[in-house]
Amino acid sequence: MDPKDPSGSMRQYEDWLKVLPGKPVFVAYLLAFDFMWIYWYLIHFTGGSPFGHSGIDIRS
Repeated sequence: MDPKDPSGSMRQYEDWLKVLPGKPVFVAYLLAFDFMWIYWYLIHFTGGSPFGHSGIDIRS
């Protein structure tokens, strides 16, 4: 109903992650799918990823 521009949304997401205490850790169920999706959007729209190249799968 109210779509947002992905560029602005990903910058807001990155800004939010930066104000959280500690180093962010990406945690997901089906990590390979979710991580690659969010990683691509972060790299494409913000130029980097605060998660680095790793995450934790919930099943682990």
